[in-house]
Amino acid sequence: MNDEPQVKSITWETYEHEHREKSKDWYWSLGILIVTASVLSIIFGNYLFGILLIVIGVSLAVVGSKHPKLTIFELNKMGIRIGNKLFPYATLEAFWVQDNEEHDRPSQLLIKSRKTMVPLLIIPIDGIETHEIRDFLLYNLLEKEMEESLSQIILENLGF
Repeated sequence: MNDEPQVKSITWETYEHEHREKSKDWYWSLGILIVTASVLSIIFGNYLFGILLIVIGVSLAVVGSKHPKLTIFELNKMGIRIGNKLFPYATLEAFWVQDNEEHDRPSQLLIKSRKTMVPLLIIPIDGIETHEIRDFLLYNLLEKEMEESLSQIILENLGF
């Protein structure tokens, strides 16, 4: 943790995540997969699981069709603000700035939280130099190399 940063806050606005349009084939594949799994579940006598799979499939289709919200992200002396929610530094453990520009993907700020319900915050970086964010956060948080979870990578590859 370094000397106090010169800048009092860093703010940027971007979408919560990258949106990928889903083709009709994507929805058909989801439907076939869910219906097949539900029918098999019912055949084997697990009616509740079959119904749960249908609810999950409908939820995935609805969530997959929604466009992400434009969100304001702010780093300030109190913590990290995402929209209207403030995450105080006392509730955060470490950060890592993942510079993905060479891979033609948006860079990300990964924040490890002490909270069990939100263990890893993944914040897209747009319009701000990654070194500015790193320099600002070094004053308040420990820098620790991190990667996205496997489930997050799978969801991104599925188009979420």
